[in-house]
Amino acid sequence: MTRKMESVDELIKRIFGQIILENFETPNGCLVTVDKVETLKNLQETKIYLKIFPTEKERKIFELLQLKTGLFQKELAQRLSFHSLPKIKLLLS
Repeated sequence: MTRKMESVDELIKRIFGQIILENFETPNGCLVTVDKVETLKNLQETKIYLKIFPTEKERKIFELLQLKTGLFQKELAQRLSFHSLPKIKLLLS
């Protein structure tokens, strides 16, 4: 991976973590973290890998997060100044 793409991934990782904190109410006793981000060189797609604790609630919380993908995409677009904004794809680590 090029240094430029690593910088893009780190930027998206940091901003997406903030977006989750501000726009997703995590159930008590649960934690959602952005584990890693992989953006395609053409900026068409960004894979955002999440870790969710406790693992017993992982699937349910992940489903709730997926329902908010449109909102997360919009928030990301407002915070990034890219000519082409990648479509986000949420995945579990």
